[in-house]
Amino acid sequence: MNPQSKPTTNSKDVIDRYGMLIITAVRRMVLGQESPYTRVSETSR
Repeated sequence: MNPQSKPTTNSKDVIDRYGMLIITAVRRMVLGQESPYTRVSETSR
């Protein structure tokens, strides 16, 4: 995202993976239980 940073696909992949983990963690905290959507996202990894 930052033009100053090196254009590496690895950084984007790491950010995407962390983003997915954060989203799943937030969903779990909000729902308070495992929803089918989180399970699908976990298996799709």
